[in-house]
Amino acid sequence: MFSASGDPSFEHVLIRRFRYLVVRALFGGEGKIPVAHPHARTAVGWAAGLPVLANRVGGIPGFTTNRENILLAEKDGEAALVERMGELADEPSLRKSLVVAARVQKIHDFILRD
Repeated sequence: MFSASGDPSFEHVLIRRFRYLVVRALFGGEGKIPVAHPHARTAVGWAAGLPVLANRVGGIPGFTTNRENILLAEKDGEAALVERMGELADEPSLRKSLVVAARVQKIHDFILRD
């Protein structure tokens, strides 16, 4: 992965300092700009060993399972994401189970497929 700094490992090193990754994808409406490649951002969090939190929009629900390998906020907007952030902060076992399930999924998707 390349970053604005030109150092391919910069984002990976930076992201490892976080407790979880929030992917806020916005679709539709005036002033809403879609996040670049929410699938890729989610995969970056998973590769870094972070639980991923996202809002339930766009294609994210199509390749994830809520409360299994990602924590999805049911509504669009910051309040729903903040509520889920609190849930992740309060439940270490949830954080761990999200990371383990995401890694299993990535192993299946990228190694075990023909």
